[in-house]
Amino acid sequence: MQNNRIKNIAHLHFIVFVFGFTSILGALISIPAIPLTIYRMGIASLFLGIFILLYDLNKIKLNKSLIIKILICGIIIALHWITFFYAIKISNVSITVSMMASAAFLTSMIEPLFFKKKFMFYEFILGIISLIGVSIIFNAEFVYIEGLITAIISALLISIFTLLNSTFVNNNSSMTISFYELLVGFLFSLFLYSFLDRTSLIFINLDYNDFILLLVLAVVCTSYAFTKSIDLINYLKPFTIMMIINMEPIYAILLSLLIFGESEYLSIDFYLGFVIVLASVIINGIFKYKKNNKSYS
Repeated sequence: MQNNRIKNIAHLHFIVFVFGFTSILGALISIPAIPLTIYRMGIASLFLGIFILLYDLNKIKLNKSLIIKILICGIIIALHWITFFYAIKISNVSITVSMMASAAFLTSMIEPLFFKKKFMFYEFILGIISLIGVSIIFNAEFVYIEGLITAIISALLISIFTLLNSTFVNNNSSMTISFYELLVGFLFSLFLYSFLDRTSLIFINLDYNDFILLLVLAVVCTSYAFTKSIDLINYLKPFTIMMIINMEPIYAILLSLLIFGESEYLSIDFYLGFVIVLASVIINGIFKYKKNNKSYS
């Protein structure tokens, strides 16, 4: 049992590292944010669809009660990835993932609205601390204001997606849910791009490097990582998941500094603000963990 837990924790760390690498791929792939999302979700849903057809055809069946939820979640995750990649394109990886670090805290702030839970005073205090960290980042890197705002919108979207997904993922196949959410996201992104830019070809030409990086992004960082992250919800405590997921922006920033070098170097105030935001998220998780333990004792 303990060995399985360690194995699942190690697996989640690897997945979070893969998610951190997603931002690097977003910066390396030269095509714009919406076509990038179209390719990512299209290839990923195709890969999952083929896997289901070859190995477990029963997973193609979708509970009719989930259709509306899948549609909403698919659109939200598509919008999240579009804003995420757009933020990277107009700023850089470090700026984007620093704002994404606030996603876990945003989730805890809006969770009472979804599940009609009592809002806790410590969450309000930590929310203020988190806002201080965000404001320091904004003041330090105001030149990237558009990227910062876009990244915050992206963080809010993934928070909403996480809460909605948690309401039905436990009793359903993670592969089935992932396939249909990715398919919906692909179709929505395709429609959005056609609507916003009717004069352009939807499928723009790809060079060899972009094609290979897109395959890695779609198959490894999406089909595999997206599905397994949903699956691991069933095997690990929420606190453990939250603490490990908080490593994603750290992995991403370290990778970006290693790969892109000086173009990712930012001011000391930026890193101070980032640490404050991350600390508020971790402290909030510790409070929630202690509160949950008391409720079960």
